[in-house]
Amino acid sequence: MKKSTYNSSVGYFRSENSYPGQVFERMTAKLSADSQITSFLKVGLSSLNTYSNNYGEGDNPTEQALRASPFVTPYDEDGNLILDIPGSGGQVWNPLLDKVDGAFVDKRRSMSTFTTGYVDVALPYGFNYRFNGGFALKYETRGQFEDSNTTTRKGGLNRAFADHYLKYEYTLENILTWDKTLWNDHHFNFTGLFSYQNYQRDGNSITSYEYFDTSIQFYNPSKAMGNIEGSGGFQKWQLLSYMARLNYSYKNKYLLTATIRHDGSSRLAAGNKWHSFPSLALGWNILEEEFIPAQDILSSLKLRLSWGNVGSTAIDPYQTMAKLSTNRYMLGNEGVMGVFPNSVPDYSLGWKNTETYNIGIDFGFLNNRIIGTLELYQQNSKDLLLKVDLPPTTGYTTSYLTNLGKTRNRGVEFNITTVNFDSREFSWITDFNIFANRNKVTYLGEDIEKTSDFFLGQSVGTIWDYEMDGLWQDTPEDRALAETFGYATSGANSVIGTVKIKNHSIDYEDDGVTPKSQQVINEDDKVFLGKRAPNFEGGLNNRFTYKDFDLSFLFSFRYGGTLTSNMHSGWMNTLVGAYNNLNVDYWTPENTDARWLKPSTGTVTNLGLLARYNASYLKLRNITVGYTLPGNIVSKLGAQNIRVYTTGSNLFTWSDKQFRKDGGIDPETTSTINIVTPPVRSFIFGLNVTF
Repeated sequence: MKKSTYNSSVGYFRSENSYPGQVFERMTAKLSADSQITSFLKVGLSSLNTYSNNYGEGDNPTEQALRASPFVTPYDEDGNLILDIPGSGGQVWNPLLDKVDGAFVDKRRSMSTFTTGYVDVALPYGFNYRFNGGFALKYETRGQFEDSNTTTRKGGLNRAFADHYLKYEYTLENILTWDKTLWNDHHFNFTGLFSYQNYQRDGNSITSYEYFDTSIQFYNPSKAMGNIEGSGGFQKWQLLSYMARLNYSYKNKYLLTATIRHDGSSRLAAGNKWHSFPSLALGWNILEEEFIPAQDILSSLKLRLSWGNVGSTAIDPYQTMAKLSTNRYMLGNEGVMGVFPNSVPDYSLGWKNTETYNIGIDFGFLNNRIIGTLELYQQNSKDLLLKVDLPPTTGYTTSYLTNLGKTRNRGVEFNITTVNFDSREFSWITDFNIFANRNKVTYLGEDIEKTSDFFLGQSVGTIWDYEMDGLWQDTPEDRALAETFGYATSGANSVIGTVKIKNHSIDYEDDGVTPKSQQVINEDDKVFLGKRAPNFEGGLNNRFTYKDFDLSFLFSFRYGGTLTSNMHSGWMNTLVGAYNNLNVDYWTPENTDARWLKPSTGTVTNLGLLARYNASYLKLRNITVGYTLPGNIVSKLGAQNIRVYTTGSNLFTWSDKQFRKDGGIDPETTSTINIVTPPVRSFIFGLNVTF
């Protein structure tokens, strides 16, 4: 018996960004083949190949464009582009200079292939052997050229950058399974696995300056008249794994899954490369019990319990080794290269281990018109892979990586799908999910309460900073208080109208009772101001069909948590000099109830204390409307199915009132809003044809 199937497809995608010259295009070709050679032998091969171009990726004139005064022109009286924008103290470079032909060039090209194959052999007595092999290869080059008058060089020497790397990895898996039902009621499925994974990446880059002919761009660094700097890197690691799993069920009523993994990673220290990870899961289909009476309301009910361990080696290779850095210095009249140690090795670095307990219930009502799941879990992680700072007296200026600390995650997840209406012409289905997670740092070592961004007893990602206590006002009380800190209350350095930091740690005289006349704001005054993680998140999706029309819309939401905004604490909101600025309510002697501090000609500090917002939002993520052509029309066109549709994405967002008032953009982020490319509301018109 021989039967073969083949599938192939090609694709082309092109997208233009909000900024002129930013273009991404991708070409793909996919081929797959499966062949049943004999009754017991089957082989297959699949290959996905991609070639892409990314133009103008690093060209982002947003900062200069938004800081420029809106009351001036970027052209001189003859219509030529000027260098710096008037009225900005020479600090805002003309962003249109980036758009001069050949002034700013950024090209990224990549070729990749992901190819997998398998051999599947059916053996006697319920055994089966399968070999899986996967190979991924990617070659990428990037070239940049920035002429002297671009916003990145600002009149300095022109610069070229060329980079390339080759990355490949392959995975080999040998899988033996045994599937057997004994005595009618006992079903066994055993899986044994041996796998090997290999990863390698190498590349180098060259940065060069001062080209007499800008048309050379980044293609020939030897023509640079200025400095030429090179760098490169190499990485290689392997992962070897053994796994055994047993699935057992009795009358599909009682279910058991027992698994043991034994993994070895080359990235870890000798003696700690290997670790075992067991797990156990139990299931009970309650409705299969004879003592449950027959009824029409409850259609399915399953209870699940599980426990297990997983490991992580999510670090770069060679972290267990001491590293050297180089430095040039003068030896007599000659410049020489020297090396010095810059990192401490950890010869005991091992696996991060996470132990998870889970209890879940799956349910269905009314012939499964209502189905859902409820999950409760706890994850205990230990031997975290954390960076630890060393005292300067050690002579090392960089942190080292080690296994340190423990964290705990507790969470709940709820999912439900309801068939609200189902008839021949009209249907309505709703999907709803909500989930919440609470984490806590439970251990950081003996007598250690803080390391890196982890604080003992607090959640991961907690905010520890100075607390804002309003703005300094021109009142006798505030002037007197400012003097206790040694702050000026008049002149160019006056603190009146700037951020007031709450003094949480009063400085006392030696008697421990009398406050010092001179107070100091320092690290002791920092407090915990909240967490970045939300209280809960979720989504709501509705799907409608009416005859040949279909409609769906998806809402997502987040409630609670703290959002920090770099667009409000960075260059868009400096409140300095003649720069353009976000339209915020800032302090003046006539506007003392303002939220933001007064503008200044000098450096403005503590903006970040104001740039925190409630992270809650409700977003209409997308709406899709489609129409499927009637079968009689489709058949005349020689097709099986034709559907036209349109989708709108990122349509509306409701968020914190103060965030919107301060000009905030899309609040959907893990923690911090940055400005590189503004969020885009997109509309897609599509056609699906099946032959």
